[in-house]
Amino acid sequence: MSHAQSVDTALVGSWLNRIEIAREEGNDKVPVLLEIRPTGEFSLSRVDEDRGFLTTDPETWHLSLKSHGRYSVKNADAFSINSTISPGDWIELRRVPAGNWPSLVDPFLLPKDMNTTQSGTPQNPLNPALVGLWQATKISGRRVDMVWRVNPNGYSILITVVVTRQGKIEASGGKLKLIPNGQSEALEATYRVLNHDTFEMTDDSGTGQWTRLGTTR
Repeated sequence: MSHAQSVDTALVGSWLNRIEIAREEGNDKVPVLLEIRPTGEFSLSRVDEDRGFLTTDPETWHLSLKSHGRYSVKNADAFSINSTISPGDWIELRRVPAGNWPSLVDPFLLPKDMNTTQSGTPQNPLNPALVGLWQATKISGRRVDMVWRVNPNGYSILITVVVTRQGKIEASGGKLKLIPNGQSEALEATYRVLNHDTFEMTDDSGTGQWTRLGTTR
């Protein structure tokens, strides 16, 4: 049976769930994106949101305990960061042209206030070259997609979508098997389609409900 035939068509699409993840500052439920393609491939991504007032000096930036690092301004439309988001890698962010919406992250994954500019005077030291709406993709190693809004008053919203697993999927008749790239052991589960926009998946960790991306915010 080909991979295209081994995927239940009811599961093809992009799905969201909230899964508890242990962090240094405590457990947190974060959105997880599951993309299932009709070709029999899947990707699983963690969607992180961080927000607050950005602080910079000539070389470093700090948004929170989990988002900070170094930066380098290339020109008026690009700057790079080396940070906790993808340690050891420099990621170049490019300015999203005025009036446009970021193209690298699905708009349903972005908060509504990402498109709203907050004016005012920064509360903390802020390099004005970083003000604007930015996006970036790093493909080497684990793929990371970013959208970052830095407002004139310093308030910042940072969305990162980090691919955690990808590989092949087989799903039919209520049984599902994920075969991650680079692993010989498959992850087996059962699933139940509730309606066009919802299905349940059950594995050793319990049962989780997945909702089609775009049907809820």
